[in-house]
Amino acid sequence: MTIEMHSSTPVELEFPAPAFDFSECDPATWNGGSRPKSHFWNTMSSLLPNIEFCAIRSLVPLAPLIADEKLRREVGQFCAQEAPHGTAHSHFNVQRLHSRYPKLAGIEAWERGMYTWFARHLPRSLFLALFVAVEHWTAAFSQYGLEEPCDWFDGCDATMFSLWEWHAVEELAHKAVCYDVFRYLGGRYLSQVAGMMLLLFAVMLPGIALRMTYLFWKDGMLFKPRAHFSL
Repeated sequence: MTIEMHSSTPVELEFPAPAFDFSECDPATWNGGSRPKSHFWNTMSSLLPNIEFCAIRSLVPLAPLIADEKLRREVGQFCAQEAPHGTAHSHFNVQRLHSRYPKLAGIEAWERGMYTWFARHLPRSLFLALFVAVEHWTAAFSQYGLEEPCDWFDGCDATMFSLWEWHAVEELAHKAVCYDVFRYLGGRYLSQVAGMMLLLFAVMLPGIALRMTYLFWKDGMLFKPRAHFSL
């Protein structure tokens, strides 16, 4: 008798959520003294909380539909890990970014409205496929960041490095959950492709470009080629 395995997560890992003190962090220079490098990751920190909480919103209603006990448990673990990620980055954003770069808060508010529209109007399979794509990208970023930390975080503020390291480890721990749920509920390859396109062209590219343009302009780097090449 063959038992169908719906979960591809080999080991379920749990981590304590650390407490972070961002009071000594300069938001413009925390990453090796480099404003361009700091602002790239500030952009990610501003982008992530809405994505994290919307990913939870996409999975919670699906948990009762999952009969596989292990996969259902992993959905709960996924949500329990994503919520502290969003909270930690939100704290950094509010405490260190929004006072110096106030338009970030407006961008984040606009995106929350966009995610609410997605949740209400997109087909379930496409809404979930969006987060399959999100988890693919975050896992790829996490893997590289943990293997080659000096490439991205050389000379980084210790608290900020701990934030991104913890976030990366947990992303790798639950990287397959959205995909496994998507497959369990009958998701198709074309929906995955559509989810990736939606992520790239509606969320990631405009979200990154808008924030980076604003941050570079605010710090007087927008028309300095050296600042762009340093990325």
